[in-house]
Amino acid sequence: MAGVALLVAVIVIVGRSAGLLGNTGTETIQQQTTQPQTREENTTVAVPDLVGRSEEEARTLTADAHIGLQNVGEEPSNYEKGLICRQEIQAGTMVEAYTTIKYYISLGTADMTMPYVDGMTGLEAQTMLENAGLNVTVQKVYCDTDANGYAMVDPGYAYYTDPSSGTSTRVGESVTLFVSRGADFGDSAEVPDVVGMGRSQAYTVLGKFININMVEQMSEEVPDGTVISQYPEAYSYADPDYDTITLTISTGTRDTSGAADTQAAIQSDTVAAAAAASGEVWKCTQRLNTPTGYTGGLIRLELVQEVGGEQISTVIVDGETLTFPYRLDLTGIPGIASGKLYLSEQRYGAYEQLGIYTLDFKRAAQS
Repeated sequence: MAGVALLVAVIVIVGRSAGLLGNTGTETIQQQTTQPQTREENTTVAVPDLVGRSEEEARTLTADAHIGLQNVGEEPSNYEKGLICRQEIQAGTMVEAYTTIKYYISLGTADMTMPYVDGMTGLEAQTMLENAGLNVTVQKVYCDTDANGYAMVDPGYAYYTDPSSGTSTRVGESVTLFVSRGADFGDSAEVPDVVGMGRSQAYTVLGKFININMVEQMSEEVPDGTVISQYPEAYSYADPDYDTITLTISTGTRDTSGAADTQAAIQSDTVAAAAAASGEVWKCTQRLNTPTGYTGGLIRLELVQEVGGEQISTVIVDGETLTFPYRLDLTGIPGIASGKLYLSEQRYGAYEQLGIYTLDFKRAAQS
């Protein structure tokens, strides 16, 4: 019996050591159901700037940032052949870790045929040529007349281009768009009535005149972007080469006065000072690509963030020339993770909105 008892004890000891008996089952199950180590789903990272880089450089940058890559095609561009010319998520955007960034490879500057601009307004033709990848300079000129003395092309409409329509050129080349001023009537021409027209239409109708100045004014009655008044008045006469036509354009209920800008600057300085004092700073470092329709003029950037149902507006850039892509370095309101950036270009003496961008702000790491 003693021998049997000894044998049973040995079996129990060996069984426990091998993990075969019930009192080790809980531990074994726990090990089996332990979750494998996974990536942090809620971690956000900044998208790196891939444009102008090789694919090898891009792979290194995105690996360091824990971001995926996907080549989705090729297209002509001003970048050297083989380099990344466009990415679908802008650099600086905060995304979840392991997000895949789609990008395009440059084919280099490609041959193209100069588009035809017949029947387009000067503004329409300019936008079309720029969208085709050309650098456009606009020049207003008097045009030829028919046997009865009427202009062959109405004032404000596209006349011709250099290089000429239908000829060969290359993406990225410089072209001149000539816009008709109609027939040359010397130093006195009748001023058209443009009150009630939109900004672009008014500029086209006033195509004969070189100097057009647009000023903005709030109005609850006149829709945003519409001409409220003009000087000189309609049907009076002015020198189309020297006299200035001034148009007052409605901004609707949007306040663009200097006083509003000053107040916004005070609010911005107060917010920045409070953030610095509390040690809580929220930053945005996204990149802005060249906005569609941009002609190289002066830029205005206005940031709007909402706090407790109230919109706080801050003018970031006013009347400056920017080089695109443009890297933002903005300090936002503490605790507010988003905002909208309004980008406008100065055209014909007033700002014309080109785009609205949604910005993401992230609390900066404390030093």
